[in-house]
Amino acid sequence: MIEYDKENVTSSYPSLTTYEIATILDKAYLALIAQKLTGNQQRVPFEGDIKAIEDVRNLIASKKISKSNTTLPIDNAVIYKLSDILYFLTALVLIDGKLVTTNLVNHEIAKNFMHTATNRPWIKNSVCYIEGDNLIVLYDDYSHKNVGDLQLTYIK
Repeated sequence: MIEYDKENVTSSYPSLTTYEIATILDKAYLALIAQKLTGNQQRVPFEGDIKAIEDVRNLIASKKISKSNTTLPIDNAVIYKLSDILYFLTALVLIDGKLVTTNLVNHEIAKNFMHTATNRPWIKNSVCYIEGDNLIVLYDDYSHKNVGDLQLTYIK
């Protein structure tokens, strides 16, 4: 509103409601966060730019998520219910009592890690993919039997 007042124009400018102002600011805020995470003009990724990290530091959060009771017809899949996350950063999953990293992959790559009737993959590092409100972790069910909680780091 201050910028509107400073404009030296003779025509009228739009009269915005408080809700419209909040919507515009929210949209700009989300665009700025996306820019910080996906890379700036120099195409530096999020954690390669100290300023970008510092700019969103208060939005970075971690939480422990228990596995869901929901199952998939995939033997080596564990589902974790996601809520209140804007961007996924990293995840660690408790497998056989040890926290191990899990790498986020797309659905096409995840197919290669699914235990099916025709595919029994050896998985050195577990992988995960996001489907709706779920984070699905695929692990080596031949070598590992006990999968527990997930430690998620994300932008809230």
